[in-house]
Amino acid sequence: MASKTRAKKKDATEAPSFKMLTYEEGLEVFDRAARRYLGMSGEDFLKAWNEGKYENVDIDTPELMSVIMLLPFTVPPSNLPTA
Repeated sequence: MASKTRAKKKDATEAPSFKMLTYEEGLEVFDRAARRYLGMSGEDFLKAWNEGKYENVDIDTPELMSVIMLLPFTVPPSNLPTA
């Protein structure tokens, strides 16, 4: 008889794991989200965003917010503020 193994339950106090993304990986995440939720490339969305094409658009939709929240991934490391 084979024994069943159970996945170890995480302790509620255990911090979640995460992976730091490179600038290039962040751009890939942003591009995939723009394509998935808005049907356009990340580059096209960023151009439209910077041109103000979303100024009179209700941004409070799950699809658009899913892309907007990833905008920080489009900032090159050289443009980030220093501490």
